[in-house]
Amino acid sequence: MWGVKAWVVRELGAPDSMRFEDVDAGAAPDGMVRIAVRSSAINYFDALMIAGQYQVKPELPFVPGVEVAGEVVSAPDGSGFASGDRVSALLDSGGLTRGGYAEIADAAPGTVQPIPKEMPFDDAAAFTLVYQTAWFGLHRRANLTAGEVLLVHAGAGGVGLAAIEIAKWVGANIIATVGSQEKRDYLRSLGIEHVLNSRSLDFAVGVMEITGGRGVDIVLNSLAGEFLLKSLEVLAPYGRFVEMGKRDIYEDRRVGLKVLRKNASFHVVDIAAAVEDRRSYVGGLLQEIMRHIESGEWHPLPVESFSSADPSIPFRKMAQAGHIGKIAIHMERNVEVLPARNHALFSKNATYLITGGLGGVALTVAEWMAANGAGHLVLMSRRAPSQESAAAIARMEGSGAKVVTVRADVTRKNDLADALGTIRKTMPPLKGIMHTAAVIDDALVEHLSAERFLPVMGPKIVGTWNLHMATMDEDLDIFVLFSSTAAIHPQPGMGSYAAANAFLDAFAQYRRGLGKPAISVNWGGWDNIGLARAAGTGRSIEGYMQEGMRVFSAGEALGALRRALESNPVQVIAVPIDANKFVEFHGANNISPAFADVVSGIRQAKDGSSGRDEIFDQLTAVDSNDARCEIMEAYLQEVLGRVLKLATRKIDRERPLGSMGLDSLMGLEFVRRLSQSLQIAVPATVVFNYPTVRQLAAHLLRRMQLEIVEDSGPIEMTVQTGSPNGKREAGKTFASGLNQVESEEAALHALIGGEQRSS
Repeated sequence: MWGVKAWVVRELGAPDSMRFEDVDAGAAPDGMVRIAVRSSAINYFDALMIAGQYQVKPELPFVPGVEVAGEVVSAPDGSGFASGDRVSALLDSGGLTRGGYAEIADAAPGTVQPIPKEMPFDDAAAFTLVYQTAWFGLHRRANLTAGEVLLVHAGAGGVGLAAIEIAKWVGANIIATVGSQEKRDYLRSLGIEHVLNSRSLDFAVGVMEITGGRGVDIVLNSLAGEFLLKSLEVLAPYGRFVEMGKRDIYEDRRVGLKVLRKNASFHVVDIAAAVEDRRSYVGGLLQEIMRHIESGEWHPLPVESFSSADPSIPFRKMAQAGHIGKIAIHMERNVEVLPARNHALFSKNATYLITGGLGGVALTVAEWMAANGAGHLVLMSRRAPSQESAAAIARMEGSGAKVVTVRADVTRKNDLADALGTIRKTMPPLKGIMHTAAVIDDALVEHLSAERFLPVMGPKIVGTWNLHMATMDEDLDIFVLFSSTAAIHPQPGMGSYAAANAFLDAFAQYRRGLGKPAISVNWGGWDNIGLARAAGTGRSIEGYMQEGMRVFSAGEALGALRRALESNPVQVIAVPIDANKFVEFHGANNISPAFADVVSGIRQAKDGSSGRDEIFDQLTAVDSNDARCEIMEAYLQEVLGRVLKLATRKIDRERPLGSMGLDSLMGLEFVRRLSQSLQIAVPATVVFNYPTVRQLAAHLLRRMQLEIVEDSGPIEMTVQTGSPNGKREAGKTFASGLNQVESEEAALHALIGGEQRSS
């Protein structure tokens, strides 16, 4: 008996009906390869199955998905596969262990294909079915040859892009159709000169103009109805029509044979069906395709990956035809199973206010809310809508939401009162607030001033308090504060930002104590939205990922937001973590309690073998002064190399660290790593007092009570300081200011110096 997590369909309908559940997978069926799924691709075929529109109704319950990539768990003798092999596979449909949207799946050996070590699992899951469809249709059925003209409908989709790769390799001429300017631009970036509109029957006129009235030799079709008939009309004599669509076939649409009179032919391609009854044939196609990809003749397709936490997001993306290439689901191993939701997240008859509403994160959240039933959205921002935000608003309105933009500053009570007054007079009741407004201004403490603190603190502290006080009488369902991992896992240069977000976390506790809704989400980075900084990391994306925290895709972040709204915690950390890398970076014994559960298993496996234990054992294993110095110096070279991103051999032990590129922020990162790995308090000034690897090694050995060489002492430095009473007087002034205020609101203003503007 094997318990796994899977997306289970228990009733046919919309993707929202799927739930991420624990299921009993049982033992692998005889003769089948069991795969630990790392990624699974989404196909139109899956959407038809879930909606109950497939020609055969699936037996309920079932797990959808036919394309997967992952690692072999077990395999039958003679299959050629062994545990741990990296593979992609095509699956039969139906059954709790026969679908790909699960932690494990079972596949027939003939439909399993090894993949290169360097190929990402998302790419491996996404190429299988589309390349097979395109190769089977164009090569095995239509016999596409050099110089022929190919019309590819939906050219920016998975099969379309695979067909373009094949046609370019063969040497054929390509005409493609797509449904948006973005996709048109993408195909032209690939060198496709002739790109027509797939949403207008005028494409047929364009085809005949391009070909001088002759028509095309091959049509690869996925369009239905009149578009199919028009596509038949542009076939040249001896042309071949390859139909890979499903709707007209399942609906038994009539097609006149007259269009085929000049030796034209009509072919239907359905690889998913062939998996069940022609496995060896499908396996042969897989091997051919992999050879072309490994040789570099064909390339993997663009893939947009989504979290496995929310089944509605990737399917809705596909239904809106907004993607290029393929959509894949990344099967995380630490996604919890949620209780069934008995109510919608958002209401058509309610209003939702989003602060910082024209920022990248806010617009992404707003679009998601509109797609999930939010009927009225108010986007509040200090700036006017840009062309990009106007396009996002148009998409929201296309989802049925009514969107109002308000130019206002959340830190100004009058601005907020005007916005809320408009809602109360002209819109349905206010039911939710998403407080995303933020200002980021990173710097070391020595470079910070009150003037630099205030803009960062303003939206987080004053803005939050204003929202709280102004809506005390509103019957809100949600009050979400967009905090940051900076508050629980601060980094050099993030003092003001960490403090501002720590206030949000504490305030969520305070507001819950009043019986009011509140959730503070400590966000990690959101990819392609402010390069992760605008979403709250407050640091460079390179340093962030080096630590073992990767950034969210938008789909993953929205899935996490859905889970937070459903489970309703007071505070929750939302960040994707590579647990092994995280432990390696910080040391198994130096993990923040906030991340203890995520890395607990790895910490136990390490069993104290990292950090000081390891270096201490190495040092005490030798009894020579020179040997101990050598070990410590080599260790410092290794750590410094990671910080500077230099090869260890390029770290000169007698050269000043600053001359090798170690700046203030890097110095703090270097010191932090030493403190964590050696488990001693290493002050930030150590890199200035002991500026070479050799001097620093001697100092650290002494600090670790391994005083085997005489400490050469710090370099003398002169530091100009202010009045010895300066700090004491400043403290008196601050305390006096707080004692003079008469309310919590005024105290907050005194803390950060009055009203400030947010983004």
